[in-house]
Amino acid sequence: MPSGRVHLVAELVVLGSLSAAAAVAASRGGLSPGLAAAFLGAFLFATLLLSPDLDLARSDAARRWGIARILWLPYAKLFRHRRVSHRPVLGPLTRIVYFAVLVLAGFVAVRAAGGRPMTIRRPGWTIVGAAVLGLYAPNLLHILLDRITGRVRGPSRR
Repeated sequence: MPSGRVHLVAELVVLGSLSAAAAVAASRGGLSPGLAAAFLGAFLFATLLLSPDLDLARSDAARRWGIARILWLPYAKLFRHRRVSHRPVLGPLTRIVYFAVLVLAGFVAVRAAGGRPMTIRRPGWTIVGAAVLGLYAPNLLHILLDRITGRVRGPSRR
């Protein structure tokens, strides 16, 4: 399997290519800058922080969370490496839902501590869709790279 560094470089190269394509499309009026920003921002976030390797205690993705990586320990216990985490649809979905629960818990804690209601403005569905695609894309690339190199190298010995 490729190292974390190889995954990161591949995902950042794809992100750079997609950024250039989005800039051209936006300049020609074929793409809303807001949609491009939602997709590309989510892609970068997922590349750096929502890797399928979050289920490994010593992965680059886990280290990038710094002290907050402790929040991902229950995820690592629930989802063993290369099982659900490396499935094309369920893997990213588990991390997105887990992260959403963490964010929601944070909002609830801040609201409870402040004693004032917090209002959150919901973005439109097209922005949400672009962001979800951006969260999925680098995860799918990660899984694809793992599968390609696994076939090239042959079955691993344990």
